[in-house]
Amino acid sequence: LKLRVPIESLLTDESELFRKIKFSKRISMTNDISSKTALYTGDEYLKNLTRAICSLFNMRWVGIGFISGKKSKNISISCIWNEETFDSGIVYPLKGSPCLEVLNLGRAKFYLTDVCKKFPDDKLLQEMKIDAYIGVPLINSEMNQIGILWALSDKAIKKVCAEGYTNVLNILSVRAGIELDALIDKGFSKKRTLQPNILKPLSGKQKLTKQEKLVSMSLLKGLADKEIA
Repeated sequence: LKLRVPIESLLTDESELFRKIKFSKRISMTNDISSKTALYTGDEYLKNLTRAICSLFNMRWVGIGFISGKKSKNISISCIWNEETFDSGIVYPLKGSPCLEVLNLGRAKFYLTDVCKKFPDDKLLQEMKIDAYIGVPLINSEMNQIGILWALSDKAIKKVCAEGYTNVLNILSVRAGIELDALIDKGFSKKRTLQPNILKPLSGKQKLTKQEKLVSMSLLKGLADKEIA
């Protein structure tokens, strides 16, 4: 499993992949989600982010998980929104899953349909009867992969939609990675094996540090510059 990823890999072929959806539309979608999450941090931010994405993208499930287990073999779900309620504490193996493909690539990847057929060993996908999948890696300020943001649908999705959604998720993943990393630092020692429900919500509405804001702003500027070019 490749844990470190260069920022350039998040931008590869972006102009070709996402040219079918107008830049203004993607910015509008990003701003809409950002406005619904601006007042939150930590666990509450991740919950509101997944709920906002699920509603705007019309996906069945949206979740955020962190790499866990011995030799980083699992994903522990920090939160997942299923159109009605939140869930957490689920742990699933990376082996044989589309999430492993995303993390090995170090960039976003989507499957428009038949994802269950492509990953028959992924029991969670089979149980949820997932048809389409979009996954984006989450990185910390040291450019190390720490988790994943994914959106799932029980119906096939069009390529033009998946491309646009992926672009938006790439931008949103910047702050999501910062918030998840902060929860990881607060919730447990990185030296021990992670367990379900080990992440604890941050108390109060803590603000991003100056360093975190600079990291977020610089990465967003890079994405925007790449898009405009």
